[in-house]
Amino acid sequence: MFERIINIIESVMLTYVLYEYTERKDRKTVLLSLTYFFLSFFYITTINNYNIPEILVSFIDVLLAFGYLSLTSSYTWSKKLFYGEMPFTIMAISSISLLMSFSILLYSKTDYPLLIQNHQIPVFIVIKTVQAIFLYMSIKWIRRMNSLTAKDYIISAVLLLLCRYVIMCLQMVLLTENNTSYYMLLSVFLIILIFYLMIKLFLSVHDHIMFEKNQEIQIRRLSEKASTNQKILEAEESIRKMRHDMKHFIQGLKETVSVEDKAKIQNTIERYEKEVLQIPAVIVTKDEILNNVLNIKKDQAVQKGIDFSCNIHLMDPFDMDEGDLYLLISNILDNAIMHIGMEKKIRVEINQQAEMAVLSVTNSTDELIANVDGGFRNASYINKGFGIKTIQEISDKYNTISSFSQNGYEFTCSTLLPVKFSEHID
Repeated sequence: MFERIINIIESVMLTYVLYEYTERKDRKTVLLSLTYFFLSFFYITTINNYNIPEILVSFIDVLLAFGYLSLTSSYTWSKKLFYGEMPFTIMAISSISLLMSFSILLYSKTDYPLLIQNHQIPVFIVIKTVQAIFLYMSIKWIRRMNSLTAKDYIISAVLLLLCRYVIMCLQMVLLTENNTSYYMLLSVFLIILIFYLMIKLFLSVHDHIMFEKNQEIQIRRLSEKASTNQKILEAEESIRKMRHDMKHFIQGLKETVSVEDKAKIQNTIERYEKEVLQIPAVIVTKDEILNNVLNIKKDQAVQKGIDFSCNIHLMDPFDMDEGDLYLLISNILDNAIMHIGMEKKIRVEINQQAEMAVLSVTNSTDELIANVDGGFRNASYINKGFGIKTIQEISDKYNTISSFSQNGYEFTCSTLLPVKFSEHID
């Protein structure tokens, strides 16, 4: 009777988890969930009564879950395979871990039959409670998890299945006296394979994240480039209008005979002076990424009333990944704009020396940030939104140097950047 209750509890937990993994929560899904519950209960009861190989059991587990998810969701087959294997692996790992822990704590050895004989009910209550907690956490994690590629889902599903096989081998070592060496050797090979697949999964996920990151950067670049181009067009349109007005203005000067027109002339001159100051001066260098970032950040600074000046001597484009260069310069300028002082001045200097160029961004500040030795007066500045970590990580990636200094109330960030150097003949 107790085993039947345990089987019902396991079937309920599995059904609930898979139900939460699904996309739809309609009447059809509820009916399919009830069907899965009865099939699961019948199946678990059957394997407990008959000596069915564990490998076959694992395949049937995944097959039933895969079929349920196929009827209740539109996930890809690789995603359904991963979702279908997860709850079984969680239950297997938590079960064997707790059984071994209880046995060692109570008897100083792994004696599963003795443990069940003396403490069956409290042990299973604890195990099922822990399993329920981990399964619930898996539901929360699945809902927050970013989508993986089909390849990553397959590797993850195989990893979970191999973990379950390792658990099976451990159970055979603990519960049987025959062929223990065989199962231990098999466990070693499975663990090596698990580590190999974990490395492949890590590299694959890393590449996927970097691809999405580069896509996001490209989109931002295109957006900023479009914004910069729009400003260039607006500046050209303003110049065209001024040229047209100037033509009529000069013609009017020739025809001026009355003193009353002097006031009109003065007003026109003042209007032209204001319009000239409002026309944005577009920054153009040898590097397209630098152009985009400097122009967009200069516009942001000017809108905040900041005096933004540039002194650039760059004969060649930078020799860096576009995403890294974008992040580096954006972080440095964002920090300068965000932590600007009352004087509201930012000065950008770039000086090329053969294959390297020094980028220095100086901004006025109202607080003492850096020490004389270039370190920060407060370590919290590194994690305070200054983007210091990003700047240092990108510098380390290219084996260059980034330094931070302060002279009075002027804070300077300087970094050495590689350049695609080419010989220039004057």
